[in-house]
Amino acid sequence: MNATNNLVEIDRDLCDGCGECLPSCAEGAIYLAEGRAVIDQSLCDGLLNCLGTCPKGALKVSMASDRQETTVTPAPAPTEVKAPQPTLGDWEPLVSWPIKLELVAPNAPFLGAGEFILAADCVAFADPNFRAGRTDQPVIIGCPKLNGADYMDKLATILYNNPGTRRVTVVMMSVPCCQGLKWFLERAAQKAGVNLTIQTMVVTQKGKIQTPVEA
Repeated sequence: MNATNNLVEIDRDLCDGCGECLPSCAEGAIYLAEGRAVIDQSLCDGLLNCLGTCPKGALKVSMASDRQETTVTPAPAPTEVKAPQPTLGDWEPLVSWPIKLELVAPNAPFLGAGEFILAADCVAFADPNFRAGRTDQPVIIGCPKLNGADYMDKLATILYNNPGTRRVTVVMMSVPCCQGLKWFLERAAQKAGVNLTIQTMVVTQKGKIQTPVEA
């Protein structure tokens, strides 16, 4: 019998519980139970990074024919709720542009401020107010999971070209893959030979900001 989630299935007849697949999932959705790998479908992000990591070939994309047919009753149409429209005065203008790390020039004028915010892409959607009290700081955003391969070199170049940078606030989500954002920055500071103060803020999926930690 196969254990399935929305995208990936584990053939329990093939799985021998070696655990080779566990590190491939940044979300921690794969774990061992009763000597076999199991997928927590509530954590699976569907990026399929785990495929190909099983020496036994037990990880596969689930097929519709393998599923039990169920009757789904359509949900009633939701009541339309009009969200309040923000006015221009509700928003603080950005002091940096562009903000995507891939697009930021290493010698951009705003990088001469001595500090900046390095935030995960998802943060602004989880908590639009994460810049409260820091609206005068430049913001750079990126996703360490999707585009992290070149982040260390890009950040090292930025820090090397702006030796006056002394503090960076890393704002990341509480999911495991976001930890890479701080990791890339720490390695970049070492590569650039910069003595950097890093403040870390973690935003939960419910938009709660955890206590900042400075290192």
